[in-house]
Amino acid sequence: MASPVCYASESYFLGGAPAPPHKPAGTITSLSLSPTHAFSKPPISRLVLIPGLGVEGDCHLGADIQHLSRMTVRPLPENLRQVHLMSGEFLEGLVVRGEEGKAGEGEGKRRVKPGDLGENITTSGLDLEGLTRGTILRFSSSPTASDGDATIKITGLRNPCHQIERFGKGLLGQCT
Repeated sequence: MASPVCYASESYFLGGAPAPPHKPAGTITSLSLSPTHAFSKPPISRLVLIPGLGVEGDCHLGADIQHLSRMTVRPLPENLRQVHLMSGEFLEGLVVRGEEGKAGEGEGKRRVKPGDLGENITTSGLDLEGLTRGTILRFSSSPTASDGDATIKITGLRNPCHQIERFGKGLLGQCT
C-alpha cells in the first residue's frame, strides 16, 4: 500500500495554473490525535476526517472552537483549527534545550517528534507555511483515484502559545 500523499489544489501551483497531473506536492509522514486536551498527541495509523468538524475522536473536533482558553467567549467563535498540519521539515529544525539551557550537541538537547506540538498531520515535501489562506489540499493514496480522498482548506497559520515553552525550553522563540 502506498503512503498517503498530498495533492495541492490549483491555487497552490503557479498562482492558479492547473496542478500538474500525478505529481504529489508532499507526503504524510505521521498522523496523531488525542481525545483529551493534552499538549502532545500520540501517533496513530489512521485518521478519519469529518467534513466541517475535523478529526474524529480528537479533542478539537467541532464546528465551534474547542480550545479551553477560548471556551468562555460567547458566542463561540468558528473553529478554524479543526485539523492541525505541520511540516516535518519545520519540526526537524526545532531543538528542546536541556537543563543548562544550551542547545549544544549531546545530552543537553532533544528533537521534537511528530505529534509533540499537537498536530494531527505531519507532512514532508510541502511548504505548509507558504500556502495561502483558502488553499485546498487533497489527500489521497493514489494520484488518479478519488475514492477515499480527503480535502482540507487552509484557514491560516497557528500562533504559538506559552504552552510550547512549558513543553520545551526555548521552543516558543523558535516557533515565533
